[in-house]
Amino acid sequence: MKKVYLVMVLMLLVACSEQKQTQGTHGNQYYPDEVDEDSTFVTLQEAGGDSMLVGSSLYSQTERDLKELLYETENVKSTYMLQLLLMHYDEDIQKANKKVAEAESSGLCTAKEIATLRTTLDAIQDGVEDKWYDYAAPAVGVIGNLNYLIRSVNSARSKAELEKTLDRRTGYLQTLPTLHLVVQEPSQQKEVHRLAKELQRTIERKRAELR
Repeated sequence: MKKVYLVMVLMLLVACSEQKQTQGTHGNQYYPDEVDEDSTFVTLQEAGGDSMLVGSSLYSQTERDLKELLYETENVKSTYMLQLLLMHYDEDIQKANKKVAEAESSGLCTAKEIATLRTTLDAIQDGVEDKWYDYAAPAVGVIGNLNYLIRSVNSARSKAELEKTLDRRTGYLQTLPTLHLVVQEPSQQKEVHRLAKELQRTIERKRAELR
C-alpha cells in the first residue's frame, strides 16, 4: 500500500513539473517561445535620440572607410607607391570629407564621434603631406629617366629587343599618365607630363614599326 501511494505521489509531482514547464515557455508572457535575434534593434524615436544606440552604425561605417584610406596612406614606402596613392587621392579625400560632413549633419553621431572622425581625416591629410616630403622625386631624375627610355625605345632594332626593354619597367609604364604627380617641383610637372606622353607615343609607334 505504501509503495502504491509513493508511486502516485511521484506521478503527481512529474505532472505538476510538466505543467509548469509548459506554462513557463508557452503560456507565460515573460518567457516567449523564441528569442527574436533582432529584438535589440531600437529606432531613434524609441531610443529618445540616443545616437549611441542608433547612430553608432553610421559612425562606425564612416570611421571604417576613413581608416582604410589612412592605412593606404601609412603604407606608402616608395615613390611608386606614392604615385599609386596620388592617382586617386583627390577623389578619395573629397569623398571622405563628404562622408564626415554627412555624419556631422545627420544628428545620429555624438560630439565625441564627430571629433574622432575629424581627427582621422586630419591624420590622412597630414600623412599624405609627410609621404610627399619623404618620397616625391626630383624633376631632374624623372626627366632624365624619361629621355633615356625614349632613346632606348627608338634605338630598338627588333620586337624582342623592344619588349625586353619594356618588360623591365611594366609597372612604371602603366603609371606614365600620372608620373608628374610625384615630381617635387610644381614648375616641372608639365614637362614631365609632356615627356611621359611622348614616351607612350614612341612605344606605340615602335611596336607598329616592328610588328
